[in-house]
Amino acid sequence: MELQAVILDIDGTLVLSNDAHAQAWVEAFAAYRYEVPFEKVRPLIGMGGDQLIPTNI
Repeated sequence: MELQAVILDIDGTLVLSNDAHAQAWVEAFAAYRYEVPFEKVRPLIGMGGDQLIPTNI
């Protein structure tokens, strides 16, 4: 089957994934026994991990 089209999504255009991204951070922290509330992580989405982790959330 020949590829006929490609759809690229810039976050928020077709799918708003910020909440899923924040939840992934919460789960990643929890895997290392850091309990970080979703409400603290959510406003930080958009930062790179190198900026998010040192924020002392």
